[in-house]
Amino acid sequence: MRLFTRTGFAMLALVQALCLHSASPVIFSYAIPSSARAIAVDAAGYTYVAGSTTDLDFPTTPGVYLPQSNAGQCYEGTFSGVPEYLPCPAIFVMKLDLSGSPIFSTFVGAGEARAVAVDSDGYIYIAGQTGSNFPQPAAGLSGGSAGAFVAKLDPAGKTLVYSAVLGQTAGAQAIALTPAREVVMAGYTYDPAFPVTPGAFQTAPRNNKTSAFVTKLSKDGSTLIYSTLLGGSGTQGDWALGLALDSQGAAYVTGSTSSSDFPVTGALTAASQTKNAAFVSKLSPDGSTLEYSDLLAPNAYSLGTSIALDSASDVYVGLIEITGYKDPPLAASTLSYLPYDITEGQLVNLDASGQNVLSSYVLPGAGVFSVALDRTGNAFISGYATTLNVTENALSRCSIGAFLMEISPGPPSIEFSTYLPSADVGYGVTSDSAGNVTIAANTVIYKIAPSISLLIANIPCFTGPDDYDNRTSVLAPGGIAVLRGTNLGPSDTIPATLDGSGHLASFLAGTQVMVNGIAAPLVSVQANLILFFSPFEISGLKQATVQVMRNQVASDTVTANVAEIVPALLRTNFNASGGQPILNQDYTLNTAANPAAVGSIVSIYITGGGLTTPALLDGQIAGFRLAYAVNPVQVWFGSLGNYGDVVYAGSAPGMPAGVLQINVRVPELPQGNTNPCPMIGVIVGDAQDHSLADVCITQ
Repeated sequence: MRLFTRTGFAMLALVQALCLHSASPVIFSYAIPSSARAIAVDAAGYTYVAGSTTDLDFPTTPGVYLPQSNAGQCYEGTFSGVPEYLPCPAIFVMKLDLSGSPIFSTFVGAGEARAVAVDSDGYIYIAGQTGSNFPQPAAGLSGGSAGAFVAKLDPAGKTLVYSAVLGQTAGAQAIALTPAREVVMAGYTYDPAFPVTPGAFQTAPRNNKTSAFVTKLSKDGSTLIYSTLLGGSGTQGDWALGLALDSQGAAYVTGSTSSSDFPVTGALTAASQTKNAAFVSKLSPDGSTLEYSDLLAPNAYSLGTSIALDSASDVYVGLIEITGYKDPPLAASTLSYLPYDITEGQLVNLDASGQNVLSSYVLPGAGVFSVALDRTGNAFISGYATTLNVTENALSRCSIGAFLMEISPGPPSIEFSTYLPSADVGYGVTSDSAGNVTIAANTVIYKIAPSISLLIANIPCFTGPDDYDNRTSVLAPGGIAVLRGTNLGPSDTIPATLDGSGHLASFLAGTQVMVNGIAAPLVSVQANLILFFSPFEISGLKQATVQVMRNQVASDTVTANVAEIVPALLRTNFNASGGQPILNQDYTLNTAANPAAVGSIVSIYITGGGLTTPALLDGQIAGFRLAYAVNPVQVWFGSLGNYGDVVYAGSAPGMPAGVLQINVRVPELPQGNTNPCPMIGVIVGDAQDHSLADVCITQ
């Protein structure tokens, strides 16, 4: 009797991973009958949504600041000599609890909300463009109709603390808060008398269209700390669309310019600007100095839609490149593009100096409308896509519309990519301290936990040699299975170790796999892949649940079918090209250069071969007290029916419980078989492994 005693964990991998079953990482989705354009999440995980609606039946809650719309009627035109009026857009704000149910919902006034923020005490700040009936209490700056506004609500949504309106024809597109709760907002203005402050970087417009602006307000909203324009003399104007602040209070702005003389300081622009181009600019904390400014994609119709900063003040800018740019002011102010307008989107990463592009990820057929960074530095982007490369764990693979993508830093790598079901545009995205991502996708709010998005890929089960294309995905007691997903473990592969009892550990690098609540022995763990042994305790069950615990954070639970026997030959690595280790009688590896003689014994290793007697424990390392396979084992050579004599089938000393060693005598090959390395196959009970292997024979 020859027994293989190496503990070569490197070979412990599946033949294939087929028949994927996806676990939904959606924490909640909440449908609203209007346009949600902005999203924020507070430290406790509550979600704040802002947008606009013309729905007079939009749901509000009792006791709020404005339970009914006061936006009035807007003239739509004269039809058949009769003037027609429809409800004007009204601004709304909602607060959702951790499960996505409304805590409160209120109107704010006439107009359209484009941005929302929340401070550490739960006060809510909304920015956008006013309509004709917008509240202007005594506390705050007062402007005209269709001006850029910011409004502050108390945490219960019952009181308007202040509102400020700037300019006669202007709109705020982005908002950010300083630690002192001063508001900085960015947008566009047609108003030649838009309020600016002495000493600001640019105090007068340079065209008769639109100028971008950046304005900082005092804590009570009553005073301009600084207000500056930003733009050139382009005939189609300049627009600020995205805003972020660094720890020193410097403002980073992105948008679009039609101006060949737009103020630039950097060296990124390799050619003269010929079309509307995206820009990125950094203003000093007092708004007096342009610390850097440059154009991105200067020779395409492009817009910088959103911007985010990491802890090193490296900059991430979301871009859209479009065609059919017939009305840039309308397009820029509403960010409403028809599908055929978008040619591609980009996520551009600049260093802190603004002089160097660290990376750029291009999305053909997609537009990036919003960017957010999580606590690990991964970027989340959302927007609109007509084509999208989705990951295996996507919520929806086939769609046109809103999408969410997670991109790791450095050389861009896609960690998670999905369409968002029943959503048309992802206007806003934010990441919270728990790593969850919330998206305002027009008429749907999604909260997603991509930190552990999970796929279970199980060993294929075959009931007979003719069932190769009739695969069923199942777990087997003691069989190896694989989990695919994102952030399942560390970036580097952590191999199996033994625990204090000498068994295969069920906890590696902060990761556990729970099968029906039982911690499964782990073969290896990495960020996107876990190999584990299914516990023997699932024997006799029809189904079992699988869940990953990563640093005490739980994934969703998925359900897998269970079968008693799912045999699979072990491979030397986890891909279709990985060889199956077969040992000759002299303990050497069977190869074409080192074949086995007819009549000699070769050793084959499988997993998923079922129970043994005596029974072994989960993760136990088999010793020299042998445990024999309960089910009969057959091995065929060259063709089905040409069986070798199995002299042993049972535990493999030095290897974990669940791995079976099969010692089989090499038979004569069928007449006419001249292949020196014919196929072999293993049958356990009535179940056959169709992964197959080659064994080289000399006759």
